Amino acid sequence: MENCHPPIVSKEDFQRVQNLMALRRTQFAGNAPKPEASVYSKRIVCGDCGSVCRRKVTNGKTYWVYNRHDDAKSRCPVPQVPEVEITAALLRLYHKLKADGGTILRTVLEQLRELRERELRTNRKISDIDKEIARLSEQNLVLVRLKSKGYVDPALYLSQQGEIEQKLRTLRRLRRRIMDSTSEDTQIQDTEIMLDCLEDGPQWLGEPSQELFESLVRRIVIVPADTPDLLTQPPIPEAVPSTDALRIQNELNLCFNRPDINPDYMKTLIFAAAAERYAVLPNLTPVHDMEALRERLETGPVSDSNLRELLAKAVKAIRIGGQDYIELELTNGTMIGKEQTT
Repeated sequence: MENCHPPIVSKEDFQRVQNLMALRRTQFAGNAPKPEASVYSKRIVCGDCGSVCRRKVTNGKTYWVYNRHDDAKSRCPVPQVPEVEITAALLRLYHKLKADGGTILRTVLEQLRELRERELRTNRKISDIDKEIARLSEQNLVLVRLKSKGYVDPALYLSQQGEIEQKLRTLRRLRRRIMDSTSEDTQIQDTEIMLDCLEDGPQWLGEPSQELFESLVRRIVIVPADTPDLLTQPPIPEAVPSTDALRIQNELNLCFNRPDINPDYMKTLIFAAAAERYAVLPNLTPVHDMEALRERLETGPVSDSNLRELLAKAVKAIRIGGQDYIELELTNGTMIGKEQTT
């Protein structure tokens, strides 16, 4: 019941407070900083359970981590990964494939297409439909010839021809559905998109883009540190096919020459062979970084940050021996120094 108790504050004061709150909502609405959208959102998953990882910023550094690990490290073996390491891995992937010129992917595409053709040729349903279509077409041709010579009653001709045409339409629709379902190979389409992305993309990429994810990367899986992955891939000096790569390719060649094929097994071999060939591609990102650093040192003033970057990228190890000797091992494999420091 209204006005049954004495008010704590007057109606005028209450209304002034409401107006002030509304004014502040209007003034500050939309001013709060929103988290910057990331190309990694909903694309990084935990390698242990498959759950989507979230973004975490600590002391100005960005990490990607699964909530269970963030709550307690003992609950999830997959560690948080700095975003800079994920970016470096993606750029390494792009630059290696770009430098390869699409050779690996074109080989995969050719093998997938050949496999699909083999599947279509050995599809018994399509073969049976083609035979029935050929039989009905011949029957229709005979009927037309009989009609042209007056051997068939017009009413019977129209009835028979209508029945044959209906059967042919039904068989052709069925054949088209089978062909579409058989040839609708998303792996072929995805490989074609990847090749287009590499051909149209820049020679050197500074940071991952939305187009890179849509064309090359479906998702990123963070795995425990003791499992090999792109983030810890050791450098390989020469692109020499491994023994496993040769064995896989030989097995794939044998499968293509067999009369009976196992599409799933052969696709596994195709992508395994591509993975082996990718593993030995040279990583040209350090070379590009060194060239960019050299250009900055030659054209601009020498700064502490440039010298620190030079030390980090050009020097692999510093060894100090007896009698005040020092030796530098460079990342390109050369040794300099052994000069006396006194």
